[in-house]
Amino acid sequence: MMKKLKDLFYRIWYFRTIKRFNGYNNKLAKAIKDREVDQLILKHSIVTYMRRYMGIDVQSAFIPKSYKSIEKSKQQVLGRFGDEMEKLGITINDKLELCTQ
Repeated sequence: MMKKLKDLFYRIWYFRTIKRFNGYNNKLAKAIKDREVDQLILKHSIVTYMRRYMGIDVQSAFIPKSYKSIEKSKQQVLGRFGDEMEKLGITINDKLELCTQ
């Protein structure tokens, strides 16, 4: 009898724990999706800004990098979008590629 009662309490505790962790997982999954969407929006706005700033209309995975110096372009991006990039974990490397951490 004691063993059955102990098993019952264990199952109730286990069910509550699983239910609680499923709730945490749902909240984390939503937060991750929101962050990824924010990263994509920021990357798109950076590339759009650089195309307008540089006067280039090129479809590429990277920021277009002709007609202006690379360092000036990098500083321009960091000056305008630096806070948002840091918040979302986006960096820009020396080849002007946008990378997520």
